[in-house]
Amino acid sequence: MGRTDLTDSVSGFGEVFLRGRTTAYADIEASAGYSRLTGDGFATGIGQLGLRLVLKPAATGLWQPLVYGGIGLMRQDIDEFSPRSTFGAESIAWSASLPLGVGFRRILSPRLALEILGNYTYTLKDDLDSAALNKGNDMLFSLGVGLVLGRFRAPVPRAFPSPSPTGEPVQPSGTTPVKAGVVDRDGDGLTDEAETRQWFTNPLMADSDLDGLTDGEEVHTHGSNPNRADSDGDGTFDGAEVAVGREPLVADEAEPESSPPAVPATFEFASISFASGGAELTAEAQALLDRVAQHLRQTPTLEIEIRGFTDSLGDRRDNLRLSGRRCGVVRDYLVRFGIEDWRLTLEAFGEDEPVASNSTREGRRMNRRAELAPLSHPHSDDAIR
Repeated sequence: MGRTDLTDSVSGFGEVFLRGRTTAYADIEASAGYSRLTGDGFATGIGQLGLRLVLKPAATGLWQPLVYGGIGLMRQDIDEFSPRSTFGAESIAWSASLPLGVGFRRILSPRLALEILGNYTYTLKDDLDSAALNKGNDMLFSLGVGLVLGRFRAPVPRAFPSPSPTGEPVQPSGTTPVKAGVVDRDGDGLTDEAETRQWFTNPLMADSDLDGLTDGEEVHTHGSNPNRADSDGDGTFDGAEVAVGREPLVADEAEPESSPPAVPATFEFASISFASGGAELTAEAQALLDRVAQHLRQTPTLEIEIRGFTDSLGDRRDNLRLSGRRCGVVRDYLVRFGIEDWRLTLEAFGEDEPVASNSTREGRRMNRRAELAPLSHPHSDDAIR
């Protein structure tokens, strides 16, 4: 709907965009759209191109607020002039615009989201309705609903080992006891229902963000974010701050004795072995990937490449596809552990680059593998609607 010098009516619009991640809390978006502005005796077609910065104040959980602003280029095409139109009004013209918007996103799956956005666009034109009668430029308002295809961080349940040898969860110290009969499988002081519906933490992982505090301690005792290892963004993990008597919600200058938990300077990414012709993870492989996932959670800027290989038995094309499947199961396991998909690059080699001779059983076993290696180049996380 427009706000022009004449009486405006409601009409429709459509838009597509390409969005790329810059940080966990900001995206850059290029958009193109078309709208129909109608009202008291006039009709104008408006094409718009835009470049926006989309801010995501809360980048975790199923519901995420969005705020954006940017610049745009607008083309007007007046095909019906009002009887009150201004003399000399141009039928076709270009101008700049300033779009602003707020809304929210609902994560439907790791690759699909629903977005509802309210938009305000200030135009640098005063005759979109063919009439420049009052002081001030025309404005456009819209409410849009759309599906977004991309890669999103969404809470995904994963089976974890029981926290105690008896199979009964151990109640962490400092948390609020859970009432009898209420399910709390990880024993962190938050019920499974509260974790999945309210806090969006992992109901099977006592410390969802691996910051040294259980989810219950963060919610009930310290008031910190159980999905963010460093709630105040001062460079020190919440658990490390509590350990030295600091407040995890007050940003302080990092001190040597209160630095985040040490991460080894070199982390050994061991190879993962597979059975002949298979792409299933063994218990040993899952234990190794658990350690890899924890290392990635502690080093959020690290990206890795997953490389899949096979032995030389069978058809070469089938082996290439099999090596790709092995890459995929490793990626899917890490994503279920909470690692962002965009941090994982896959490359299938098939039977190429063997590490041992394929003429022996042991050599073929060594060649049926997936290797994980750190990447040094930046990675872009694009989304398209």
